[in-house]
Amino acid sequence: MDISEPACAIADSFIDLSESKHIIYEMDISNDIQWNTDENCFMTILTNLLSNAFKYTPDEGKIILKVGIEDSRLKISVINTGKGIKEKDIPFIFDRYSVLENYEKQTQEGVFSRNGLGLAICYSIVKLLNGDITVRSIPGDFTEFIVLLPAGSITKNFNFEIKEKQPMAISSNPLIDKPIVEVANDTPVKSKLTVFVIDDEEEMLWFISDILKKQYNVISLGNSSSVLETLKTIQPHLIVCDIMLSGMDGISLMKQIKADRRTAHIPFILLSAKNTPEEQTEGITAGAEAYIVKPFNVEYLLSVVEHLLQRQHALKDYYQSAISAYEFMDGKFIHKEYREFFERIILVIDKNLINPDFSTEQLASEMGISARHLYRKLKMVTEQTPADLIKEYRLAIVEKLLISSLYSVDEIMYKAGFNNRGNFYRIFLQKFGTTPKKYRELKNAELPKQAP
Repeated sequence: MDISEPACAIADSFIDLSESKHIIYEMDISNDIQWNTDENCFMTILTNLLSNAFKYTPDEGKIILKVGIEDSRLKISVINTGKGIKEKDIPFIFDRYSVLENYEKQTQEGVFSRNGLGLAICYSIVKLLNGDITVRSIPGDFTEFIVLLPAGSITKNFNFEIKEKQPMAISSNPLIDKPIVEVANDTPVKSKLTVFVIDDEEEMLWFISDILKKQYNVISLGNSSSVLETLKTIQPHLIVCDIMLSGMDGISLMKQIKADRRTAHIPFILLSAKNTPEEQTEGITAGAEAYIVKPFNVEYLLSVVEHLLQRQHALKDYYQSAISAYEFMDGKFIHKEYREFFERIILVIDKNLINPDFSTEQLASEMGISARHLYRKLKMVTEQTPADLIKEYRLAIVEKLLISSLYSVDEIMYKAGFNNRGNFYRIFLQKFGTTPKKYRELKNAELPKQAP
């Protein structure tokens, strides 16, 4: 590809800014550079390095840009005058963890206020292209960033895109605050769990997504409306969401998702710079499983994500098991043996669910005890008789299928082991106070309406 033309276009977009700040701006871009590299990556690196230089060069300072070939590698050099970087800070300027943990800190000096996310983004891209990025600086004098890229450094696996025409708009922003990067989503891997990351600050969205994507499928979303739209087709295992969003805020978005039966189970991690006890209490009370204050420790975020996903997996195993269809926690379970005994009963009933003739005697036989012993031992756990348990379990299965399946009422009745329609309707009416059809309609009416 022709490197010279896009490099000149990006460099020229900073001319107005250099004139407004009375900065001496020198450009030395070799003509007709043909180089096999990823164009989007190259443009992102160059734009972010120049943005960083202009942000920290004082009025009437100087910036020098050089792009050319050196020792069979493409070389980008950006030099600017100014405060410079202390030697002790140089090892940390590309460290994503240090930058992320200190992102919210607004200091007047030091590495984090000077560089921030743009340089860490550049570092990740350069390394992905098998290149090198280095920095040398003399405090109070100058700083130089040097990027060396080998030929053939093309990638299709990086989750970012250049914003269309973004470099040409830079001169209208005198602060040059934001790295030029837009998150895009990779093809999901079936073996990985899926996490939504929601933040309308693109650089923070990129950072958190990039940290999580090694372990999880990450869907990166920049606003509330895109979250609700995506939930129609993709259901994540966990959501990480910033509170301060444009439009609907993170807490309101979480409440809407938690109010929907189909998504209420998804764990929520709220991120916020708000750190008062009242604000944190509001987030947890609204339904969040975790509330993490910025700036945060990256390892802590990863451990919270892992813990919530492990817990969600355990809960899924439980609620998909036969025993979850019956609530048996009546304060009767004092000893572990009683709990295990009751679980065995439920599992035996579930195994024989479609058999309408399954009786107390058969239950006792499969349990390996007499009917009399079954009655006596069951009384240590619940006041219900074995026949009551069988009936209540069948009704619990009926209720679950009415809410979660498209089976007809008759199909559900037979799947739950009822073979007498009149008797089934009488028992259901006694339990729920209405007919199965009406019960399903009432429950479906409680679900929030999907946007057309």
